Amino acid sequence: MALEIIAFIWSLFFPSDSEQVEGWLVSIHTPAPTYPASLLETGYGGKVRFYLTVDEGGAARHVRVVESTHPDLTQSVRQAAAQWQFEPWSLVDSDARQTEVMLLVLFGAEGVGAFSPQISVGLSNTLCAYLNQEVALSRQDYPDAALTDVDVLSYTTEFLGSAFVALKLPDQKAREALQVQFNNAVPSVVAHCQQYPKRRYSEFLPADVREVLGWVRIAG
Repeated sequence: MALEIIAFIWSLFFPSDSEQVEGWLVSIHTPAPTYPASLLETGYGGKVRFYLTVDEGGAARHVRVVESTHPDLTQSVRQAAAQWQFEPWSLVDSDARQTEVMLLVLFGAEGVGAFSPQISVGLSNTLCAYLNQEVALSRQDYPDAALTDVDVLSYTTEFLGSAFVALKLPDQKAREALQVQFNNAVPSVVAHCQQYPKRRYSEFLPADVREVLGWVRIAG
């Protein structure tokens, strides 16, 4: 059974020349949110985490915000996401006409410790500098907490267990295997990010996990 799961994952990540991987949300037009001027002037860094519903034609249909540090950031994200367009998609063995995917937008992408006006969109684009800050705060305020409780890491866990991933990877054991890979890699990922704060967090994830995060592709 283990070999069958590995073969299944391999076929998704490395299709033959005759196969076309379907169902990825690939950006056509996804302008980044605008940094609200008043918050930019004061060096306010924050985040918005939301679920975006995308129909089979690639159009963004609904924004469901689940976490935000400031209402002006929420408004900026809503205005930007309403314009987003992805390539049309379809799923093998599924009649799904829309999908919902979790996205993270960071305003001041390096964190509040070293403010920058950079905005990152999507877990794959999250900078190590931000993760490093969150790990440091967690160790300071919650010394007994697991690394996987740090926000970016917990969001990745949520993403891997989401309905969006299950649509493309319906085998539960395969999804559980991905989660185990991720959990086992977390200490190494954190260590690498400490060394390379300007790199993207996703660069240090296991290849299989990185590929799944890449099923939603947004520039920036």
